[in-house]
This record gives sequence, C-alpha cells and structure tokens, in this order.
Amino acid sequence: GEKASSVEVFTLSPPPSSLDDNKIRQQRGAVEATYVKTISHPGIVSPNGLTIISPNSFYITNDHALTRRIPYVGDIAHVFETFAKLPGGWVDLIEFDDADDGEIRVTRAIDHKIPFANGIAMSPNGQTVAVASSTGNSVSFYHRNATTNNLKYDSQVDIPFHPDNLAYDVLDGKTLYASGTPFYPDLIKVSKGKKVYSSSWLVAVSPRAPATKDGHYEDARKGGKIRGNGLFIDVNAPIASHVRAPLNPKWAVRTVWQSNGSGYSASATGFVDREGGKAFVVGLYEPRGLLQCDMETGPREDRDASTSADAQFVESG
Repeated sequence: GEKASSVEVFTLSPPPSSLDDNKIRQQRGAVEATYVKTISHPGIVSPNGLTIISPNSFYITNDHALTRRIPYVGDIAHVFETFAKLPGGWVDLIEFDDADDGEIRVTRAIDHKIPFANGIAMSPNGQTVAVASSTGNSVSFYHRNATTNNLKYDSQVDIPFHPDNLAYDVLDGKTLYASGTPFYPDLIKVSKGKKVYSSSWLVAVSPRAPATKDGHYEDARKGGKIRGNGLFIDVNAPIASHVRAPLNPKWAVRTVWQSNGSGYSASATGFVDREGGKAFVVGLYEPRGLLQCDMETGPREDRDASTSADAQFVESG
C-alpha cells in the first residue's frame, strides 16, 4: 500500500496436502481460498515473492530498500536503485501466531543483500531455497536448515533475462522454472501503454551431471554443440540461453518456451506439468489470460529446448 506493506493469509479448501494427484486434477475448479488475516510489520518493507514453510511461517523477498514511500525523493530513489542494480533486496523469515492479535516475528534469513530480490521458491524436499534477482539476471540457491530455517548460500546461475517468479518441478524436485522478460525498458513501455508487447522467456534450470568440468564443458563453453553428456546446450531455442548468459559448470539452463512478445507478452510466471505434457505461462499486462502450451516429446538428446507444439489461451476473469 501507499503507507505500509502487508501480507494477506488465506486457507485453501480442500487443502492440497489432502488430495492425491488424480483428485487434484479432477477438483481444481472446486478449490477455494478463504481470507484468514492480514500480517503487517515494520520489517515487511517491500514484499514481492514468498514461499510457504508451514501454516504459520514463510520466506518473503523484499525487492527494494529505497521504496516509493520515502517522502519527496521516493520515486527517484526507487528507480535509481533499480537501474543502478544496487543490492538493496533481501529475504526474511516470517513467523506468526493464529490469533488476530498474535505475535509476528520477522528475522533476516540470509546474511547479504540481493539486487531486486523477486521470486522465491523452496524445493519439494525443503532442503533448497532459490531466489531470483531481476536486475542481477540471476538465481541464487541456498541450503536450508530445517531446524532453524536459516539459509546458507550455495551457488548462483546467470539467467538470459530479468527473472520474475520461480517454481520447482514437483516430479523430480530439482528442476527450477524461471520466467521473465529480457528487455526491462520494453516492459516499462508496455506498462505505460507506449508499447504493445514485451518479450517472454521460460527456462528450466537443472543440476548438471558431475562430468561437466572436463574437456566437454570447455568445448561447450566455447560454443560447441554437445549432446548426451548432461550439458543440455540450448541449441534448439530461437535464441539460445547461452547467447545471453554464460554457461555454468553446476547448473544447466534450458529454454522451455520463448516469444518475442507478439505470441504472448511479458511473462512473469511459468511452470510445466510434465505428466500432463503442458506448460503454463502468465504475463504482466497480458489481456489474453493464461497461456497453455502442449509440450513436444522425444528422446532427451532431441529436445534440448522443450518448445511448445501448440498453444492456446485460457481466459482469465
């Protein structure tokens, strides 16, 4: 809000944990969200993304230290922090009691700042937390202590665009989906009605095989096309991820879906339902609703980029 930031808490009925995969598919339309309470705290400054730990705790990203609420210079300071790529964002742990007037505890979850901390996701096994840096064009991974909920930095991977939201693959528990747009000025123009669309990109980030530090990795880093050794070079994408972001020895970045914006504009969230063979993308300022894509199938070595074979819009509203 204009004067303070807050987080609203809802319950889902029926809760996802009470449904198996088949029932979830059958009852998606029956799930309802019911308002519980609003959480406000001076430590919640510029909330952007969150990932749930338990019914009474979650991690939250604050994207800027310089907010637009600062008197007189807020707008200028906020924009300056964004375009100067200043490390002003951070991640907090929020814990709260059920009672309306119950205690709210806010503690810092990591010991450093992040430029424009945006999307955040926790792996299905609860051992890893990923955080997107929109202006840093990267995703950082942290080991999570399940007892203390403290996060310890592990590694970082460059992303070929400004990542927004993140989501883990629920099947393998390791693949992370990141979505965003590669040209931030275009996104601003779209938001102001000065441009019709902004490019979209959805990638899958997955751990590399241990053998990637040998000569094969060096060949790939220099532009070689290598298949079948765990590198997953993004050669089938219209614009390969390694054209805009350097290869990483620990993480492979593979294009799932890509558009210059005319097909679908300003992607902000994306994930893949591998069992159903579908990819889903949601765009900022995109009036056509949710984008649903049918995924191509085939041998792994023939699908470095899992591009959509067909796409349709699922109307919102």
